[in-house]
Amino acid sequence: MKIIAMGNLLFSIGFMLAGLPEVYIVNEDDFPKQFEEKFYDPNVGIIIVQDMFLNKLGWKMKKEIDKRAAPVVISINLEGREVKGESIDSLVKKALGFELKKGD
Repeated sequence: MKIIAMGNLLFSIGFMLAGLPEVYIVNEDDFPKQFEEKFYDPNVGIIIVQDMFLNKLGWKMKKEIDKRAAPVVISINLEGREVKGESIDSLVKKALGFELKKGD
């Protein structure tokens, strides 16, 4: 399963530098269509999205995000903090069906 990131240029550069192979620089007008394409791609497991763009999605898509276990949609602001909602740990547990733990 692929991990992708979507956001403006400043947001996306960090993920590019970190080596994430699929990073999409989006604008407010094109984001809903691009997000929907990636959301329904069966090969995508996690979508990291800049928080300001999620507000551009319609209520039906927001409801679909909440309803589905995969792909996991993680909203992050430019400061790198997770935005309101479920924790990343609980989203991954929901998608995988089990909790990931660090080794001792």
